[in-house]
Amino acid sequence: MGYFERFISRRHLFNLEKKALVSVITFISIFGVTVGVAALIIVTGVIDGIDRQIISRIIEVYPHLKITDSEGRGLAEPEGVLETLHTFDGVALAEGVVNKQVLFSTGDDRSGGRVPGRLIGVDELGHGQLYDIPGRGGTTIRLGPKQVLLSPQLFMPLEIHMDAAGRSYEPPVTVTTGILARTPNGRMPRRRKLNVIGVYQTGLFEFDQVSAFVSTDTARKVFGMASGVDYVHVKIDEPFEPGRIKERLAAALGPGYSITTWAEDNGEFFQALKLEKIGLFVILLLVVIVASFNIIGTLILMVIEKTREIGVLKSLGASERMIRGTFMNSGLTIGLLGTAAGLVIGLLGCVFVRESNLVSGMLMIEELPVVIKPVSVALIAGASILISFVAGLFPATQAARLDPVRALAHE
Repeated sequence: MGYFERFISRRHLFNLEKKALVSVITFISIFGVTVGVAALIIVTGVIDGIDRQIISRIIEVYPHLKITDSEGRGLAEPEGVLETLHTFDGVALAEGVVNKQVLFSTGDDRSGGRVPGRLIGVDELGHGQLYDIPGRGGTTIRLGPKQVLLSPQLFMPLEIHMDAAGRSYEPPVTVTTGILARTPNGRMPRRRKLNVIGVYQTGLFEFDQVSAFVSTDTARKVFGMASGVDYVHVKIDEPFEPGRIKERLAAALGPGYSITTWAEDNGEFFQALKLEKIGLFVILLLVVIVASFNIIGTLILMVIEKTREIGVLKSLGASERMIRGTFMNSGLTIGLLGTAAGLVIGLLGCVFVRESNLVSGMLMIEELPVVIKPVSVALIAGASILISFVAGLFPATQAARLDPVRALAHE
């Protein structure tokens, strides 16, 4: 667009005469775009932050890579796999894990008070271990025979409490498996009593709700396993890019093994997060679309108000392209100003939300996470400008088609 289009557009939009209704509506249109863009940036930043925090917690408690046999039934002899992993470039830690479903209960009543969950067999918990769950003072937790570590989600419904001295938890927990064992009364599910030694919390509700930790030896005794593991839990140096390590590791181990990543194991969950984010983006984008109707109304009113001026310009030699460009430039200007203001307000809002600790002590997070992704900001800005540009097409086309004779006769 040339200087002529920009000059006329600017005169039409920001005419500060007392009776210039168009100028008031122009500022309302700019404000509408500003609100839509700012809301999109703030909400998208919060959603991206929550997604990243959830993913960070998932990769803390779920295997970055999980290795089983080709049929997913576990590994009877994991030593060969572990030997390869311990010297494999990019692998930070690898251990065999027993992980099976059980029912938790307390007391001798077998008819009720049972809570479903999973028993995970590992020997140590803490910094630098498979599960980054430190004890008091950041110490490593070493699980002994018949000891179990519960989450609050399992601890509370089982009604476990500390003894009068505050040194141990009562009563002991009974775990019931789906594996049948021979007893004098026939084949019955295997049951084992375990002593609670403490409570852990990862902050990932879905994991804490079902998981309890015991030593590997205790887990094998509970499930009647002489040896072997359910899978090999692998932590890698670059957890956000597990695909490359997976391909190299599959080639190194050869056939007969199944390797899955944390993203594949939680595929449905991440798909739900993605759909939720897309839906929220579309809903908030409707705010910008509604603002675009204000732009259309502003330009239509401008065409009506400036009909005689359009007739004069066309009679002086202005082409349809120039008239069309003038009004399209008006719509684009509204979009650019509103988008720019929305970007500034949105980015400042993200900083305010991140620094203000609006949800301190809630949702098991210390602050509302906000992540500003340049790609997301660019996408929002581009969508807003495009919508504003499209909104100006119809009024601009109608203005360009005005007959100069009728326009000059317009009252």
